Amino acid sequence: MVFQVKSPILGFEHIKSYELKELDQFFVKLQSKDDETSFTAINPYALRNYEFEIPTYYQELMDINDQS
Repeated sequence: MVFQVKSPILGFEHIKSYELKELDQFFVKLQSKDDETSFTAINPYALRNYEFEIPTYYQELMDINDQS
């Protein structure tokens, strides 16, 4: 899957497109289509669960509901 860079990445302004390559369930590689530059990213949700519950007291205090 090839993506176009819409806003330049500081220090890598020459990169105009990159390809997203899945390495495994944890890592992906962003490979530049313009040169040999690549970035490796990790899926933080594959490492741990970030869900949390806000106690009812705070939901009411901050007027939080399912649509907010």
